[in-house]
Amino acid sequence: MHGPAGHVDEFELPDLWQFPLYDYEADLTLGGVEHAIRPGSVSLVPPGTPVRYRYRGRSEHLYVHLRLGAAGEPREVVAVQHAGVQFATVDRQLRQERAAWPNTPGRAVAEVWAALWRVAELGALPRPAADGVRGRWHTRCGLHARTPAGRRRP
Repeated sequence: MHGPAGHVDEFELPDLWQFPLYDYEADLTLGGVEHAIRPGSVSLVPPGTPVRYRYRGRSEHLYVHLRLGAAGEPREVVAVQHAGVQFATVDRQLRQERAAWPNTPGRAVAEVWAALWRVAELGALPRPAADGVRGRWHTRCGLHARTPAGRRRP
């Protein structure tokens, strides 16, 4: 739970990707690039990226912090995007991940992977900005998820 309106959170996770789903409106700055989030938005934030949230009211989101390895083909993913009709499916997958952990960690990891692929395939990426990376990230396959408390998941 975050907020109230006008409250600001600033942080950086040096070793973990952030994968939140939003059901509220706020201003989000990732590495100096501003984004407006609204209900139905999703973001994928690389490790070491400065993050700043400016909340517009009560703000609760579902999230996963995870590690993406260096194996596999790189995949470009929009940093912040609206999930549209896929939002409910991604939300359900991340809630199933929460329910599966810690009794069936393999299932938990599979649910996160399914949600990540769904987000990666939301739509065609826009052409690169002048700097070639503004608001987009290159990711590689290989997942080691962590619980919010920092315990390693397989």
